[in-house]
Amino acid sequence: MGEPLATLRIDSRFRGPPRSGNGGYVCGRLAEFIQGDCRVRLLRPPPLDRELTVVADENGASLMDGEQVIAQARPQALELTLPAPVSLAEARALSPHFRGFEAHAFHSCFVCGPERAAGDGLRIFPGATDDGSRVASPWRPDSRLAGADGLVRSRYVWAALDCPSGWAYLHPGGRVAVLGQFAAHIETPIPVEEDLVVIGWLIDDAGRKHHCGSALFSADGEPLAWAAATWFDVDLENFAA
Repeated sequence: MGEPLATLRIDSRFRGPPRSGNGGYVCGRLAEFIQGDCRVRLLRPPPLDRELTVVADENGASLMDGEQVIAQARPQALELTLPAPVSLAEARALSPHFRGFEAHAFHSCFVCGPERAAGDGLRIFPGATDDGSRVASPWRPDSRLAGADGLVRSRYVWAALDCPSGWAYLHPGGRVAVLGQFAAHIETPIPVEEDLVVIGWLIDDAGRKHHCGSALFSADGEPLAWAAATWFDVDLENFAA
């Protein structure tokens, strides 16, 4: 393993499951150490509220918890065909039908947890379109998500693109899934305090693996960022509080 680049801490506010970090947020934090697009692979649940180390290696960067590798980031261009956007009006109409309002394995998730208050969680609640091909939610990032340039920090864009892809497919048999691999591309800076639309869609299933896409659009349908995710079915008891 190479030279330490920095230390970082995943505050419990940014959890997905109760005892580990939201996958998209953690991937976004590690991606900040890579120039350009990258793919992040999560090898272990990211621990909360303790110091982790980002280490440079010959292929990119790794997030370490002592000697354990938590995640690896590798430069990689993202090629993804986007479906048609969902209008802001339709996203607003779909969001109240979010399946997570009825049953949610991780109800305090930073991104899609119904228990999170406005200004604390992102409160992205994607509901399914009539044909079931996509899920969509409105999102209005507030100024607390901005960096020094006044734009949404990339880690929050990665987070916003995470959960909508997971909600793009059903979780049969009482099983749930967690993010295993994530690649994102931010096409243009994301403004705060503007109405946006996040969508997710299923690309294909391969046993316990689910390949999904997600995208962030402006209110007038301009694509701003997009991502490709691989989700893995897991036993809930391994991730519960």
